[in-house]
Amino acid sequence: GGGGGGGGVGPMCHDGFQQAAARLDELLRDDVLAALETHPGFVLRLSGHSLGAGVATLLALRWARGPNQLTMSGGGGGGGGGGGGGGKTTAVQGHCYASAP
Repeated sequence: GGGGGGGGVGPMCHDGFQQAAARLDELLRDDVLAALETHPGFVLRLSGHSLGAGVATLLALRWARGPNQLTMSGGGGGGGGGGGGGGKTTAVQGHCYASAP
């Protein structure tokens, strides 16, 4: 899959990674959001090894910002920047760690 519209090239990845992240979003979103709202202050960390790390990264990016962002009502949550009105808080923060063999 290509990048986003609007004249510039956005982030690019193999379409299989993007499809896997989209499917996991579809399958897990409601349960993850319910768990985060039930346990204010909990932090969601996504991880994976090898190909799974790529999918976990895309899912974290998907949930941390943009139209698929996981947000919770009220002020609790994963300590994200949130921003915007309506009492919504960002539920996911993205971090990437790598280590050499």
